[in-house]
Amino acid sequence: MPPLTNNILVISLLLFFLLTVISSFKYKEKGIALFQLIILIVLTSPLVVFYEFPIPKVSFGNAESLKNITLVYFALVAGMIANHLFFTTKFNFMLMLKPILVSPIVMMPLFSLVENSNEDNSIKLISLIFIAFQNGFFWKSVFEQVEKKRIGAPKNA
Repeated sequence: MPPLTNNILVISLLLFFLLTVISSFKYKEKGIALFQLIILIVLTSPLVVFYEFPIPKVSFGNAESLKNITLVYFALVAGMIANHLFFTTKFNFMLMLKPILVSPIVMMPLFSLVENSNEDNSIKLISLIFIAFQNGFFWKSVFEQVEKKRIGAPKNA
């Protein structure tokens, strides 16, 4: 993982952790906070095991790929903000902040595609930006559908 991507992920995960701890004390929801922290550990353990996270590795990217990663990342965050504004009647900064802090995990599948894109292939980059916005907008819907299927699945399956 390139250093920029690694640093964004580390900062986001640390802020998510702090926000979860603070909200658990403020709202006295320690069970929900513990569940969120367990999910955070489960999602980051493959990074630690397979990619030596949080130690950044220099990849074969260049300055152009870093610019592309930044553009795609901001499109993903814009999609998450658009989702929050579209589906809520009252703006709540704290509810919007948690998904944004976990957004690097949502963007992981796009990293290899973004690193291989360049200025010469602007159609590919524009497509990746639209896909990132779409992933940001629909990230919650996808996870809710997976959870519904998991809950509705037979117990012995």
